[in-house]
Amino acid sequence: MDERYFKDTYDLYRPTVGFGDDTGGEQRVVIPSSATTSGLPCLFFPAPGRLAPGGLGVEMHFDAQMRIPSGQTLDPADSSGQPDYVKIGGSMYVVQACWDAAGRSDHKRALLRQQGT
Repeated sequence: MDERYFKDTYDLYRPTVGFGDDTGGEQRVVIPSSATTSGLPCLFFPAPGRLAPGGLGVEMHFDAQMRIPSGQTLDPADSSGQPDYVKIGGSMYVVQACWDAAGRSDHKRALLRQQGT
């Protein structure tokens, strides 16, 4: 897919697992205060909906979606690790799902859930 298609950008926040003083030494997910990577290309759609993506068999509710180049990686909430967070236009979203949208490794589609809603 032509790079001109991805007219928007996002910042990626990749969480880590850390130990907090306020948790009594238990592990917790730590979202970095600054972006892991900034200015990544995407095409953003702030349109909510419901979808059962990629044959997961579970209907997901999402607040927005985006398309990203096939070479980028987003870890979704349904993965075994911690989900990635993305910031677009001042709003923070957790990645609910991400999969090859065209079936030809052309681009990926991601469903996003806005934080604080």
